[in-house]
Amino acid sequence: MRDSRKIFLFFAVWLLFYSLLHLPAFRVDIQGMHAFRQAMTQNNIRNFAEEDFNIFNPRRDDRGAGDGILRMEFPVMQWLFGGVHRLIGSNDLLITRLLALCLGFLSVLGIFSLIYSVFGKINVAFIGAWFFSFAPTFYYFTVCPMPDNFALCCGIWAMVFFWKWTTQKRVGQLLWAALFFMLSTAAKLPFILYLIFPVSYCLLDFFNKKSSLRALLTNLFLLLSWQILPAIWYFLAIPTWGENPVIKGVFSQEGNWQRSFDYFQHHLISTLPENLINYGALIPFLVGVYYFFNRGLYRQNKAFPFIAWLGLHLLYFLYELPVIGKVHDYYFMPVLPMIALMVAYSAKNMLDLPQKWMKILLFVSILVVPVTAYLRMNSRWEWTEKDTLQRYKQEFRTALPPNTLIVAGNDPSRSLFHYYFDRKGWSFDNNYLTGEQLKNYIAEGAEFFCSNSRNLESQPDIQPLLGEN
Repeated sequence: MRDSRKIFLFFAVWLLFYSLLHLPAFRVDIQGMHAFRQAMTQNNIRNFAEEDFNIFNPRRDDRGAGDGILRMEFPVMQWLFGGVHRLIGSNDLLITRLLALCLGFLSVLGIFSLIYSVFGKINVAFIGAWFFSFAPTFYYFTVCPMPDNFALCCGIWAMVFFWKWTTQKRVGQLLWAALFFMLSTAAKLPFILYLIFPVSYCLLDFFNKKSSLRALLTNLFLLLSWQILPAIWYFLAIPTWGENPVIKGVFSQEGNWQRSFDYFQHHLISTLPENLINYGALIPFLVGVYYFFNRGLYRQNKAFPFIAWLGLHLLYFLYELPVIGKVHDYYFMPVLPMIALMVAYSAKNMLDLPQKWMKILLFVSILVVPVTAYLRMNSRWEWTEKDTLQRYKQEFRTALPPNTLIVAGNDPSRSLFHYYFDRKGWSFDNNYLTGEQLKNYIAEGAEFFCSNSRNLESQPDIQPLLGEN
């Protein structure tokens, strides 16, 4: 009962404090870093709310006069959020941000549960959850419309239930773990890598003769059979993605290994300490790494699933470096629980040491991480001169009659213009639009031409068409 009160008080204070820190985000529309990915997701949510609620038919706004169905990741988060919007009768982004914050809360609660299960100390779990919540990448995206939030949350809870199963061996716990692993994979395919942890654990148990072959096969079947559902989805969806660089990875850049090495250095020197760990948590993290190797934990059998979990993700990141570039830090969200576990391990050791200065250092880090996360990420929610679309979105929406089809660009994302205008239609980029294309668009129902460039207006094959419709 006493622990329950502590947990309630911690999360009540955390939620209030966290919400206050995110007030700037609640007041602004999608903008800045990764705005294209957020706009794409919010368009999906909005279309579930306003159009077809069939979860198998996620729709985009860059659809021309067609139905706009585009199947990428399985849209379970977008569908759930769209259902809430549909129920409330509003497609306001604020609703999405609040729902995303709820997912963030569940993720932090999950990390707390995981750390508590692993280390068995409630204070260590509090500290680990606190540091996890202020990893700048998580801090920023936790109020953004990104399916990665849902995948991460499900992945964490899958680990929670699986870890509980390792000690209690209840079939229900394994089934819950399998369900959450499945949802995590469905929401974002890279989270399938989380399965390496339970698979390697079960194999290790078998080879150490702690379980029979029958038990191994049964456990693996219960864990992996659920993956048939996302496997079917991606088997049918991936062929429709075309020349998507995500599939080709390092082979999509025509052998530009020098650029990949540059990206690798950037993420090692900048992204990891600054966005994934938090400069304020860097010392506790390094202390944890030191003890992990100094005490030979990496040689123990129980460390193998954790090492396999991290190692497989590192291979994946190396493969996807050309796609990740230097800016797409949300690709690294799957490793945030691993970092939280290392920091929690460090906190456990720092609290157990007799040296008082180690406890003081840990306490200072706890105080610093909200400040460093705020300073690092809150600029992403500030107005910039480039946010013309957002600044004048209401004027654009007023000028465009409802339900009209538009031709909009230059928009490399093929999502932002349609999101801000709240209209469907066609997109173009790099002033790449021919008169023949525009004629066809007009014939299919395009009524308005919206462009951020004057170059097209004067082109001989475009200019005569701008007076039509």
